[in-house]
Amino acid sequence: MDEQTLLRISMAVSIIGLFVLFFLVKTIEPKEKEINLLKDNELVSLKGKVDRVTVFGETYFITLKQENRVSVIFEKKDFLLINPGNEIEAIGKTKETDGKIELYADEIRVT
Repeated sequence: MDEQTLLRISMAVSIIGLFVLFFLVKTIEPKEKEINLLKDNELVSLKGKVDRVTVFGETYFITLKQENRVSVIFEKKDFLLINPGNEIEAIGKTKETDGKIELYADEIRVT
């Protein structure tokens, strides 16, 4: 095979691969879970009532309450209006710290 043919094949495979990755990412949805069923290192979606909000600079520390409570850590450069009593959905990855599960949120939606 000549160099031009190999270049065309590699470009076609790269473009097809990017489209496949794009569609796979769209199909991966976080699992909606209850707080008492959380495990370490999971991509989850939690819905609940805000119990407490503490802000340090650009980092929000939110206590989310269902039957139990969980800490949600969220970093945002823009101002986010969340008050105790708001219903929110937090989407992110769980992490175990000091024996407790925390959610490091990538996205928060006020519902």
